[in-house]
Amino acid sequence: MAPSDPFACFGDESDDDSDVADGRNKADDDSDGRERACQLMETFNTKHDKPAAAGASQTAETPTASQFQSSYADQQKRAADLPWPHHPPLYLGPMYLDTSLTAEGGGRGYVAAQDLPPGTCVLVEEPFVNGWSEQQLGKSLGLESIHHLLELEGAKTIVGCMEELHPRKQKVDDVFASLGSDGVSSINPLDRIQIVDMMASMEENTSYCQDAQSLATLANDRGVTNTDGSPLTTRDISRLLL
Repeated sequence: MAPSDPFACFGDESDDDSDVADGRNKADDDSDGRERACQLMETFNTKHDKPAAAGASQTAETPTASQFQSSYADQQKRAADLPWPHHPPLYLGPMYLDTSLTAEGGGRGYVAAQDLPPGTCVLVEEPFVNGWSEQQLGKSLGLESIHHLLELEGAKTIVGCMEELHPRKQKVDDVFASLGSDGVSSINPLDRIQIVDMMASMEENTSYCQDAQSLATLANDRGVTNTDGSPLTTRDISRLLL
């Protein structure tokens, strides 16, 4: 039997998507949209709790998705702790953001707040970008994608939110600020691999450097800046691509 689609409750692809704009969230619909998503997901999770296997006994401790209940006020409170409090998810399930992880790059990740039965829906978000660059399709991820983002109506908002993606802008700035003139510093080896070495590898290509500079110029011409108001640099362009 094919698995149920948790997103079927939102409609099929033939539905009108005119309310989803490139690079924008509709603040006026935030409350209604998130409250409706919360209701739909809890209904889905409740209906799709997996029954105990034949002959197996189910104890009071056996977790089911329906044990998790979340009001709109609870959604607001927990979403406020996320990196993008002004662009919260439509639905945040039984998990929390842990910022003290050390095993993976970035040090952050969602952690389940309880045992989750298979099929539990834990996150629903509205896309920032509707569609993608024709120039990027079928190719390895490249600067065509950054070009596409910078030309969207909500480019400044998107670039601002991407500052919180790994590697975070503040982390990149701190890493390069700590490098000595000889490129040697006491930075974390993982940061060296994932930030310094990867950016150096990209910038070995002269054509890449020229294209990245052109995109930085395009961003400045369109008024797309970092959240602190500083202009985008070629390093920012490389960070966005990472």
